[in-house]
Amino acid sequence: MDGAAHAAAELAEAARVSAPTASAHLSKMAAAGLVAVEAAGRHRRYSLAGADVAAAVEALAALAPPPTEPRARMQALAEARTCYDHLAGRLGVAVARSLVRRGALERSGDRFALTPSGRAYFTETLGVDVEAALREKRPLARCCLDWTEREPHLAGALGAALARRCLEAGWVERRQASRALKVTSAGSSIFLSQFAFEPG
Repeated sequence: MDGAAHAAAELAEAARVSAPTASAHLSKMAAAGLVAVEAAGRHRRYSLAGADVAAAVEALAALAPPPTEPRARMQALAEARTCYDHLAGRLGVAVARSLVRRGALERSGDRFALTPSGRAYFTETLGVDVEAALREKRPLARCCLDWTEREPHLAGALGAALARRCLEAGWVERRQASRALKVTSAGSSIFLSQFAFEPG
């Protein structure tokens, strides 16, 4: 769910299963088109096949009981993380909520619609490349139910473009060996002023 490709052994360790079990499951998932496989020398690396698969995984996670992760790790994931290629956790939900409140997005069912004022806001205030997001062959702005907050965060091409901008601008940075994100001091002031979000 971090959007990256990983070796089978790495995934087995993360899932706390044996390497043969992970390989068997990954083979079945690859055959079903749920994961993409890339060769890296003698090794293979696996990633989710796309944003639709990531959305299905996130939806299933919202139905499942909370994972039994160490407390500090769960707190970091609940605070701010990537959900495939977009912002999630308390940060992602606060951003989506704020964008709707300010009229940049309008919610309709499981979709967000970008408003004309929202297009200007994303481009001029946040520095997000909306034109590139519009050219992508996937929905522009989707509601993705956050499994920790039980509210939607912004997915789709626009959500991915916003997450990229946050990483490139140094507002958030990836935590080592996790999809959790750390809000930087520069990001703290941006997220507070633009989205009324204060890191916990």
